[in-house]
Amino acid sequence: MDGTFSASSSIFDQVYSLHGIKYQQCFACAFGLLSDRKKPTYKFLFQELKNLAAEMNLCFNPITIMSDFETGLAEAIHSEAVYRHIQTLGLSQEYNNNKEVRLICRKLMALSLLPLHLVIQSFDDLFELILQAPSNKFDLLKPLFNYFDNYWIKQVDLKKWNVFGLEIRTNNNAE
Repeated sequence: MDGTFSASSSIFDQVYSLHGIKYQQCFACAFGLLSDRKKPTYKFLFQELKNLAAEMNLCFNPITIMSDFETGLAEAIHSEAVYRHIQTLGLSQEYNNNKEVRLICRKLMALSLLPLHLVIQSFDDLFELILQAPSNKFDLLKPLFNYFDNYWIKQVDLKKWNVFGLEIRTNNNAE
């Protein structure tokens, strides 16, 4: 993925291109004219790509994403990755129907919005919260917390997905 800023007209912020690699060759797959570099815009672009793929009986579900660092994109990818893992764990129904589970999951996704020095402690506080929950809720959410801890806390540099203090907007107004 790459955004080109100088090639876009004055009414767009960037020409965004998505590429795929097949047979060790790189192919341009899609181009988007984006009005800004904020999380809701990237989420909209990805949703449109999913919709277009579905119309062609295809699935837009990239396994690996490489990009120049773009804060809005990083936040969109982080939240999407956590939500995808919620789905992988079979928690979609609980997420959609149980306010308490949804709130805990959203707090987990929102860790990227906190000041960097508060992320680890806030993650630990959330984990303590589920430790105090009834055992069925703990058993339900523990795999999600293990995934988050093992990947987002221990493998990915917090600075790569933390967007506190940057000029971004959440997608709250789109919900």
